[in-house]
Amino acid sequence: FFFLMIRRPPRSTQSRSSAASDVYKRQVSTQSTWGKGFKYVSKDGKTHQFLNRKSGSHFLKKVRAQNIRWTISWRRLNKKIKTDEASKKRKKRVIRTQRAIVGITLEDIQRKRSEKPQERQAQREQALREIKDRKAKVAATKKKTTTTVKTTKVETTTVPKKAAKGKKK
Repeated sequence: FFFLMIRRPPRSTQSRSSAASDVYKRQVSTQSTWGKGFKYVSKDGKTHQFLNRKSGSHFLKKVRAQNIRWTISWRRLNKKIKTDEASKKRKKRVIRTQRAIVGITLEDIQRKRSEKPQERQAQREQALREIKDRKAKVAATKKKTTTTVKTTKVETTTVPKKAAKGKKK
């Protein structure tokens, strides 16, 4: 059996805590021992279950459990209870995997990684030589075209400015 209660925020300005107007749904819980607990659903949709009214009211007041003396967290914080610190935390090992990048395959990456520095240097020098050869060819063709342009001059006729202004297209 569930008891459902829906509250609206008060019409006047909020004088009480904001948590009280936060209530969206409240149900009586059947799981608690004497049926005194309740389930609380806040506006953001998170559900909280409380065993009794005492713990629920502390939650709604936003009182931290470390500040309440009867809670286990307060007893643990103030060293009233022994905690097991003997167990070591296990570290997660990071496993690195190589993946292909856009434009280059995984095999190409592996091959480049395994190359020796002398091979890399030789490839670099060869690429530089090819670039220099291309530049030399471009420069040679530019020289040929500039010399042919200079030798063939086109005769132009000059038109007086007044005659050019009067013409309409």
